[in-house]
Amino acid sequence: KETIQLFEEMQREGHQPDAIILSQVIRACIKSNSLEAGKYCHQYITRIGENDIFLNTALVNMYVKCGSMYEARKLFQKMKVSGLINEMAWKTLIHGYCKKGLVKDAMDLFEEMLRNNIKPGEMELVAMLNACNTFHLLKEGQRIHNYVKQIGMSSVSLNKSLLFLYTNCGGNPFIRQRVK
Repeated sequence: KETIQLFEEMQREGHQPDAIILSQVIRACIKSNSLEAGKYCHQYITRIGENDIFLNTALVNMYVKCGSMYEARKLFQKMKVSGLINEMAWKTLIHGYCKKGLVKDAMDLFEEMLRNNIKPGEMELVAMLNACNTFHLLKEGQRIHNYVKQIGMSSVSLNKSLLFLYTNCGGNPFIRQRVK
């Protein structure tokens, strides 16, 4: 709250916050779960013409964590069009979709990442497998598992997520031959 108030006070006094201050304001919006303040900060960043990849990624993260997947995706799309996008924006959006139970959107974004030669990390794959498990989406989980095998990735977290997926989604016969 105090950070957001200081941000507003700086503007009233005619000071223009730099990217470091703006990133702290975005962080404060996330911490206080203040979507309204986050939108205000986003509008300010747009108004001053700041087109920083890291600020935009922080804003996508803020929208995701404050529960506005629509705004997160809208900004993400603008970042893609302008060519100012990084891996973190992709990963943040996938995590948001998984957390909100929007597994189809996460899968679509996953496929788009692969088409754009952006490799999802272990955390994104685990999040997607867990979402597939929660919503009993064995077929989608198997697609992710096939990708994991294709790139040769293995970890305790991935194997645990695969085990839960096959156990909970009726894929018990697959466990011995698939989870390695």
